[in-house]
Amino acid sequence: MGINISSSLSGNTRMSDGNSPDIHDEPVQKGVSPKGDKAEAKLEEAATTRNKIFNILDSLKNADDDDDEKKMAMARNGIFDILKDQDVWQDSSGKEGQQKVACFFELLQKYPSLAEELYPLGKFCNDPNRVHTSCEVMLRPLEQLILLQAPLPWIKKFCTEHPRSVVQRGSSTGLPPHVNMGLPLHLACERYSWTTKYSHHLILYLISTFPEAISIEADDGYLPIHKLLLHYSGDNNDRENISHLQEIIEVLVRAHPESIIKRVRFPWEAVSLVLCDRFDIRILECILRHVPNNVRRFNFSDIRAWDMNPAQCQCICQILFPRMESIDFSNSTNGEELCRAFFENVQNFAMLRNLDLRIPLHVVVGNMDTYAVGNMDTYALIKEGFRHLTNLKSLILSLYGECAQWERCQSFDMSEPLSLLLEGNNQLRTLIVKDCYRVIIQPDSILQPIIDNPDSSIQTLDIRCFPRNADITEILARLISVNKTNLEHLVLKHITFEPQPIFEALARNTHLKSLGLPNIMVSSSSANQEDTNDIVDDNDNDTGVFTSLSRTLQHYNATLEHVNWIDASFYDLEVLEYARIRHYTLLNRFGRARARSETCTCLDLIEMLDVVFRDDNLNRHKKMAILSVSYGLLREAPLRWCRTDR
Repeated sequence: MGINISSSLSGNTRMSDGNSPDIHDEPVQKGVSPKGDKAEAKLEEAATTRNKIFNILDSLKNADDDDDEKKMAMARNGIFDILKDQDVWQDSSGKEGQQKVACFFELLQKYPSLAEELYPLGKFCNDPNRVHTSCEVMLRPLEQLILLQAPLPWIKKFCTEHPRSVVQRGSSTGLPPHVNMGLPLHLACERYSWTTKYSHHLILYLISTFPEAISIEADDGYLPIHKLLLHYSGDNNDRENISHLQEIIEVLVRAHPESIIKRVRFPWEAVSLVLCDRFDIRILECILRHVPNNVRRFNFSDIRAWDMNPAQCQCICQILFPRMESIDFSNSTNGEELCRAFFENVQNFAMLRNLDLRIPLHVVVGNMDTYAVGNMDTYALIKEGFRHLTNLKSLILSLYGECAQWERCQSFDMSEPLSLLLEGNNQLRTLIVKDCYRVIIQPDSILQPIIDNPDSSIQTLDIRCFPRNADITEILARLISVNKTNLEHLVLKHITFEPQPIFEALARNTHLKSLGLPNIMVSSSSANQEDTNDIVDDNDNDTGVFTSLSRTLQHYNATLEHVNWIDASFYDLEVLEYARIRHYTLLNRFGRARARSETCTCLDLIEMLDVVFRDDNLNRHKKMAILSVSYGLLREAPLRWCRTDR
């Protein structure tokens, strides 16, 4: 039921729904107004607005029944005048404010369609019926009530009488910087303030009326949780305030966990927003506990957190990391605290499979500018931590930064923790050690566990060794000779070796697919060699077969598909040797080992040639490449395809 217009004019109005206080209209006495010109002007303006609204109600009562358009325009003016008067909603407990609010609901009850119309914000316009310009913000009454911080009982009453209002968006072009269009929930989260006592009750109420709004984006791409975190400015010392915020976030992330990893400006937007001093650590804990269960990868490049405090580092390592299968520190700028937190909790990372670990150099070595002695405690922590990574399948390790005294680096042997990892982990497939400048990385300590362990799963080994130019001929030859290993990709930098033992080991190797060694392509002999396409029969007594890599590939190795020269410029390479190596590795890539097999048939050769002709990389080059590879494969098994009865 509505409010009787005649009773409104007489000053004895009572709302009929029983949820709102009584409204009594008493004339304003001239002698009781506050002192001062501003107060008197404000009181006079309020009285003028009240009289204007009553005149509109009176006109509606006396207007002709057939003039609906005129009635609608007058009602629209009345609603707009009440929305313009901010004092009505911020002090609606007063008798005059209650009366205006009653008139507001009376007009909307008579003309419900006006509750869904867009009205310009009061400070931009004086006439809601005129044609609006493209630079005005247009909001529905509910959104304007939220901006006006109207009391929660009035907002609930409005939503009850006009339920469609909670699912409708505002509309505007040329937005002011503090307004972004979305649903009423977006606006309530954006305007959330710890100083407004009912703010969190308002947000929870809007969620209860339209839960789907939690997963709906505003015009700028933000979800309600992003609006809340982006515009929040509270007091971390206020327990009640933190409790209210935590309650809201709990509801938001529980209903829509994907909002945590939603990308707007960057992935993991919600986590990035709380990694600052504005938020209590309990807010970060609440968000991390509700990360979707299907998320198994975390990359620090996905968040924007340049200076996390120790509590935040511990929170991420204790709540988020135990659920991750892949963690990437490669772009992390958080140093010692994050490193320590990781290794202090590493025993809980049973699900971790892939780790890209970037450690600040001063954490391990110590920096004379800030440390009196080297940080041996952290080194011991890292060393012990590698023992617990028993399920790890891939490790990329790098150290970065500078140290004031480089000689101190040589007192830290990072190959010792790596050897412990290799001894206790039979699932590790990839080990890459890079950028560990002047920290000792002894290749012997890393290669020996792989040789001794027949169950080793290492497939890729890439190590930048230190000290430089250590001669590892013996252990490298042993590693390459062992065919029981799964090693397919081997790169060793900053080492030296004698070529002939390595070439002999490669002749027996059947598992390596790529090899990167310093100057491996440079021939150890200047003896004349046959042309690339000449067929040379395998002959163990050939004294020149192990004088170069190309000879080894020609006679024995049919599995090595890629050779990378390290620490050697192109001008250091023998051009003919380089061409031969490329030729034989290309043949190996297309199945030379299969062509050499005794079980190879003519049909197998046809299949291999078909692959060659269909290869996109070869087709991009000259047709001579296809011809060269095809001819090279046919040469490997001439008796399989040519007639022997002639």
